[in-house]
Amino acid sequence: MARWTTSRKVVVGCVCGFVALAAAVTVAYAMYFAHRALPNTVVGHTDVSGQSEAQLRQSLTDAATATTLSITINGEQQQATLGDLGYSLNMDDTLKQILAPNSSPTHRVTALFGHKNIAPVFTHDENTLSTYASGLTDKYGTAPVNSTVTLDGTTFTATADTPGKGIDADSLTSAAASMASSLKPASLDLGVVDLPATITKAAAQSVADKANAMVATSVVINDGKADHSPTPADIASWITITTGDDSMPVATVDAAKVTAWLQPVADSLTVKAVNGVHNVDATGAVVSTPTQGVDGRTVNNVDALSADIVKAVQSATAYNGTFEYDTTKATYTNKQVVQVPGVTAYQPAADEKWIDVNLSTFKVTAYVGSQVVYGPVTVSIGKKTSPTVTGIYHIYLKYAVQDMKVTQPDGSIEDVPNVKWVSYFYNGYALHAAWWLTSPSQWGNYQSHGCVNMHDADAQWIFNWAPIGTTVVSHY
Repeated sequence: MARWTTSRKVVVGCVCGFVALAAAVTVAYAMYFAHRALPNTVVGHTDVSGQSEAQLRQSLTDAATATTLSITINGEQQQATLGDLGYSLNMDDTLKQILAPNSSPTHRVTALFGHKNIAPVFTHDENTLSTYASGLTDKYGTAPVNSTVTLDGTTFTATADTPGKGIDADSLTSAAASMASSLKPASLDLGVVDLPATITKAAAQSVADKANAMVATSVVINDGKADHSPTPADIASWITITTGDDSMPVATVDAAKVTAWLQPVADSLTVKAVNGVHNVDATGAVVSTPTQGVDGRTVNNVDALSADIVKAVQSATAYNGTFEYDTTKATYTNKQVVQVPGVTAYQPAADEKWIDVNLSTFKVTAYVGSQVVYGPVTVSIGKKTSPTVTGIYHIYLKYAVQDMKVTQPDGSIEDVPNVKWVSYFYNGYALHAAWWLTSPSQWGNYQSHGCVNMHDADAQWIFNWAPIGTTVVSHY
């Protein structure tokens, strides 16, 4: 009885010792793997069991660097890294997935009895992969040529599209994705495939047809009296065909070009206000209106019309618009005049210098207001075939002496030298001395080619007395 009791104690002691040892081992195991990859942890095809965070970073970096794609095209080979294919390892997120099970003691223990496969986390830039694929196409194939829309005169047409040759981009994309998930080098035999144009002639022609419908749009702007319309060439010049590398062309109307067409039309309709003049007598009554006032106007809706035209042409819808105006009313200035006995052609101001040329009496008289200050003196005037002009004019040019040229009825040119005291009042018509008129019968007669011929002393007096701007009234 006593011997059996002793044996039981020994057994119990051994069991307790084993349990204590196992507990100690478990605690040591748990502490060791608290910040390391658990046993049987594989990333891609790389075993990272027991590696610290620093070791993990190095292992993953090395694995990503060594992961290359060996590409064979037409018997030629080249290597592409993950970076070439647009893949960049997200180290922090990958480490989080590797170390996430460590937070659970249970997971640390169960990791001894299974495998944990971790997929590496990558960010992917599709543009980088596309650029790499385009480079292969440039080297081993020909890029397709898209159809474009061109303008010939007033007609838009679509050019032909041309298919090209390029690498099998889908196979390259799949291979790159598989290689990134496995972190294992791979090889790929890439074929050259047909590449259709992104924009076919049929597709581009639909845009050209729309642009041609826009060119045919009826646009009419009325100014109150007449219509103004752009030509088909004008409208065609407004249309811009915009397109990207592989995007469908779009026909749009350039608003600035519409305004550039419309503004000169509007400017041509501008009327500058002309202020009128009323001749009034001493009582203020209007005796004549030598200058009729004219109201001014300016188009004020160019921007609105331009916007409407853009919308109409863009939708190929007929448009009728109307110019609108800001108006400036003419004003009148009253000029007090005096009545000159025997003169009905002109009423001068009381202190105004003016010259009366009476073609019926062959007389020239100088006035200040209604007072005669010189004359009347006898002159000679234009022949029946070259009459002196009638009307109200002003002296605009003077020469003390001038060599003149006179056109004869037969078209020949006659030189007349040393003509003195010349006062031009309308085009080539002037008051001037005529040294060649030597016979008394030539005075008070029709002798000139339109000028008013005067005796030397009379012409000199007029020349000295009448400044530029002096009114000359020629009448019968």
